[in-house]
Amino acid sequence: MLSFIKYKWIQQNLLFILKLLIAFTFVGHGLYAIGYYPVPGYFVDMVIRLFKCSESFARTFLTIAGFLDMILAIGLFLPNKSIVKYGLVWAMIWGFLTAIARVFGNFYLDFIFRSLHQTAYEMCYRLPHGLLPILGLLLLDSKSYVLKKTKKSLKTFTSLEV
Repeated sequence: MLSFIKYKWIQQNLLFILKLLIAFTFVGHGLYAIGYYPVPGYFVDMVIRLFKCSESFARTFLTIAGFLDMILAIGLFLPNKSIVKYGLVWAMIWGFLTAIARVFGNFYLDFIFRSLHQTAYEMCYRLPHGLLPILGLLLLDSKSYVLKKTKKSLKTFTSLEV
């Protein structure tokens, strides 16, 4: 009985749990990117290699990305459903881009297979950063669909009573 109640609770609150997980992920990365914790050197190196830019540009880019991560984490919990939806879309895009950046930022044509061998696992490890927001979008849309269906059923039911 307790496991059934727990399962029902998780099922009903799955979207909230997903938003929490996504927010924690983005806040954690954002704190590193803005420099609250020491900015990891490989973050800076990866940005330099991807954009072929200077270190100061890379640090500025990371700071902006970190603040956007914080805004995203807050935006996921706002009551406006369209803001949440756009936030989940942004989280999906940014999650996939940062996962794929591991491969492209450390890819060398001279060592194709070695480059892929050393970085593909990092990409696979980080793919959930883009996959969880997709699941959140699906749950958000299905929840809207269920609510619309329920309201329609209630209208039909109440019109039959009269």
